[in-house]
Amino acid sequence: MSPSFRHHRPILSWLFPSANAREDRDLARRGDRRLPTFGFLVALLLASVGWAQPVLDVTDLTSSAFSTLEAPDGSVFSDPLADHQTGQATDDMVGDATLPGFFIGYGLLDGAEAFAFRFRLDDVGNKTEFTGNIRVGVAIDNDDSVDVFLGPKLSGNAASQGITFQEATGTAPDSNTSPSTTSIGNAQQTIAFRTTGSDINYDYQVAPETAANSFNGDVDAILTFALTFTELNNALDVVLGTGTEFDIASDSLMRFIAYTATQPNSINQDLYGSDGITGTTTFATSGFTNFTDLTGTPIPEPGTWAMMGALLFAPLLLKLRSRRTGRRG
Repeated sequence: MSPSFRHHRPILSWLFPSANAREDRDLARRGDRRLPTFGFLVALLLASVGWAQPVLDVTDLTSSAFSTLEAPDGSVFSDPLADHQTGQATDDMVGDATLPGFFIGYGLLDGAEAFAFRFRLDDVGNKTEFTGNIRVGVAIDNDDSVDVFLGPKLSGNAASQGITFQEATGTAPDSNTSPSTTSIGNAQQTIAFRTTGSDINYDYQVAPETAANSFNGDVDAILTFALTFTELNNALDVVLGTGTEFDIASDSLMRFIAYTATQPNSINQDLYGSDGITGTTTFATSGFTNFTDLTGTPIPEPGTWAMMGALLFAPLLLKLRSRRTGRRG
């Protein structure tokens, strides 16, 4: 059952109570051809809405399946030009309200429920492929530390390339809360790139805007990668496994960071949302997106959040605490 349809169940029960269900069955037995109850018709309408998920096409830069991620204050999450540490514009993440730079997508990838991340890079240069390291850090539970990193691995031989998962391995109380306190493990799980067919999960191409309308007067690049929810949960079971299966769904609330790096085990080039990386840079103050689910829907209103937060995060929080306790012991 899809998450969207599952959310309608209380409404369906109200519109289509057991009395109406019995009445419709009795009418059917008697061959009565009267129209079904109003509740039944509304139920069908809501169910059809729940099933109408968009196609997630990572190669379509105008797709409505993608939405811009918000900063913690609710504005479009932005990143300044030329704030990278190494002078490589092709690895400089950029974005503002006019040309957003950090997106999340949600829909069906060859019939499977999936999500995607998309980034704007300052310059495509003379490259036909991205050759650096770009990652999304995911805070699964409700704290200021990142739990896992995922993104395209483009180094090494073709057999080792793909969308890789790396654990945040620091164990100190303030670990994984900033570039300087984060320890990143080696790749533990890799999903192979699919660049042809109906389930493409990686794309790198020139941005649709002209150079004059792009950052810094040169043509931007757009990089996108996608995962099905089955791939995500199976990989987390391996990377963060605690003996209990992960069940992250489209309505799971999380926060994200994004960055580029010269090495796969460091955050040393460009942290999205931060104007440069210093020893005092933290994810909480300049790095994390707003809380959002994997459809791109941001945090509820503050009052709703206060009531829902503990319930939404409790199962994942218990799993992660169990894992960390076991590792420290």
